[in-house]
Amino acid sequence: MIEKLSIPVKLSKTIFTNEQYQVVVVKPISSNITQKSFVAAGILPKLTKHEEIIIEGFFTISNKNGKQQFTVENWQRPTPKTKDQIITFFSSTLFKGIGKKTAKNIYDALGDNAIIKINKYGQSALDKVANLPKDKAVEIALITQQTFLLNGIIEQYQKYGVNSETVLKAHSKLGNRVLELKENPYLFAYYNLMHFQTSDEIGRKMGILPHSRYRLETVLCLYLKEINRMMGHCYIEEKELLNKCLNVLNQEAKDEYDKVHEMSFIALMEESKYCYIEGKKVYPSHLYYAEKEVAEKVHQLTFDANNYEPFNIDKAIHLIEKNETRLTSEQKQAIHALMRENLLFLTGGPGTGKTYTVNAILKVYRNLFPNHKIALAAPTGRAAKRLGEVSEMGSHAQTIHRLLGIGYNGMERPQYNKENPLECDFIIVDEFSMVDIELAKHLFSAIKQGAKVLIVGDPDQLPSVNAGNVLKDCLEAGLPQIHLTRIFRQAQDSTIVKNAHKINQGQMIELENKKDSYFIESNHPQRTANLIAHSVKKLLSQGETINDIMVLSPMKQGELGIHNLNTKIQELINPHSAKKKELVIKGVTYRTGDKVMYLVNNKNIDIYNGDIGIVTNINKSNATITIDFEGRKVDLEKDQWKNIQIAYCSTIHKSQGGQSKINIMCLSDEHNIMLTRNLFYTGITRTEKLYILFGTRTAVQKAINTNRVHARKTTLKDKILEKRKYINQQHSTKIKIV
Repeated sequence: MIEKLSIPVKLSKTIFTNEQYQVVVVKPISSNITQKSFVAAGILPKLTKHEEIIIEGFFTISNKNGKQQFTVENWQRPTPKTKDQIITFFSSTLFKGIGKKTAKNIYDALGDNAIIKINKYGQSALDKVANLPKDKAVEIALITQQTFLLNGIIEQYQKYGVNSETVLKAHSKLGNRVLELKENPYLFAYYNLMHFQTSDEIGRKMGILPHSRYRLETVLCLYLKEINRMMGHCYIEEKELLNKCLNVLNQEAKDEYDKVHEMSFIALMEESKYCYIEGKKVYPSHLYYAEKEVAEKVHQLTFDANNYEPFNIDKAIHLIEKNETRLTSEQKQAIHALMRENLLFLTGGPGTGKTYTVNAILKVYRNLFPNHKIALAAPTGRAAKRLGEVSEMGSHAQTIHRLLGIGYNGMERPQYNKENPLECDFIIVDEFSMVDIELAKHLFSAIKQGAKVLIVGDPDQLPSVNAGNVLKDCLEAGLPQIHLTRIFRQAQDSTIVKNAHKINQGQMIELENKKDSYFIESNHPQRTANLIAHSVKKLLSQGETINDIMVLSPMKQGELGIHNLNTKIQELINPHSAKKKELVIKGVTYRTGDKVMYLVNNKNIDIYNGDIGIVTNINKSNATITIDFEGRKVDLEKDQWKNIQIAYCSTIHKSQGGQSKINIMCLSDEHNIMLTRNLFYTGITRTEKLYILFGTRTAVQKAINTNRVHARKTTLKDKILEKRKYINQQHSTKIKIV
């Protein structure tokens, strides 16, 4: 049995950190420890050089070099109580802009009990400190209280088996609210840091009653988040939610008296700020109001019509046709419709000329309104890049998040909103099927009165990852729309286009090999995975670049899931080498030369969900990974590492909004539960020049035959129709649905 030791130590320097642990060099203060220094690996707080802490753990011998290693299980940060300790603490990197002079002033004013006084009295304890601005006093008090009260919370939960890492993660999510953990262990479950059952067990040990609001509201929120995140719904029926929640709440009850009763939970739902009840539907509050705001805004946009001269529009169209290709009647209708309405939805499948129509609309608009400000946007970085490449506006396209300033200067609210609308006169948004209800709310709220909006999308593609089905709901509500159906002659010869339309019509595709499409039949998953990896290697040897090739799979797990395919492709085209730097994060190896994808929107570094780059450097000494995002190098610090993944292969869901010259896709019997028509259609329409399909004929047929569109529970359509009643009754001649 390994003997546990509790040792006071002084931090010398940080060697390496990641999400799971810090490896630091520490010097023991205790005289009974013979080692002059040792390496401690374990969960530690953010430490400053020369700081003293107490760590608890055990020594082991390292297999690599035979040196003793100390594994940390728990830690404590003693309260500084001497002049030197207090000055060192307040002049540490925990406090930005505080030097030794200010730290000495704090000690001179408060003495040896400085920390104790600040923890007890907060900012007011610092009132007598010389030359200390009020805002700096507030900051010092907050950081001090959080630092030492967090220690108390860690000690409190250690006796329940909760490690310090979990508490630190809670702190990063809760911020100033971290002190609520002292009474409410269910916050761990709410922020997905532990299972509800684990937090519930801790709650019982702490004496929290079965009917506690903490307990009931956490279960309610978890299920509301689940229907949003997992199913894409905006609401759940009251009875279904009630049954699910009561089942969880009562499963550990020992007797009838301890059970949470239905009336208690219904009362909680009616009072809770987290949900909104309408009839028999229960919404997460933010989704209910998001639907309501989108309905109100699109009502306003369709209600506000513009006066226009058809002659001037026809004249501008004639200029386009004089210099370029003639427009179809559908395309001309789209131009007239946009000039007549302030909101227009333009839809159509591949080869129907959506891009050409958008450019024609842009040219006519700029001809009629040369001084107006135009904005182009899309949900992801890749979709915005593509929109910029194919449009007349070039590099002006950007993500919706960037357009709205979401995350601007750390603000929770978008920079542009209802009170501070965009100055744009005309906004074009592409790939709108990917837009969820919350992003739609932010977008429409920021549009100024009188501006025109063109929404472009393909309703046959997969819906948004997050809650809602905004494009489908808007179209079914009868908002002004043009659906392009004519397939252009140059697209009629494309197997890609023909097969995409066949999929939509439920017809079996052509599996014969053509110049732009190949089908390689393989019914053995492991062999198929190897074939895919070797195909990527062969294409690279023929002069293609890794950014020209997109590998798609319906699933994350399994032999033909993205995790395994990424590993196989990486081993083949970017194997381990002494010349390459590498790093393991959560069991995944990243090395220089790897293709990676960024998974969230981060305005601070101007990188967005779906952006793809190449790892150019890994610096373990300062814990940064350098990634080249198409010519712009960004250093990601350790708190950003969780936001990247290897991207030689991605899911079909994640590929939405992007296109690639060569698309390698697999559809196997292994993917059975995921094989649907709109998934297959979405995957094949990511292709520009060539697609190579690996798998089985039975899987392909299953995907085409399964027209199982997961019906999302939304009420946006109903809310829009309710608003439009007034338009239809009072202004029936004003609105024309094409």
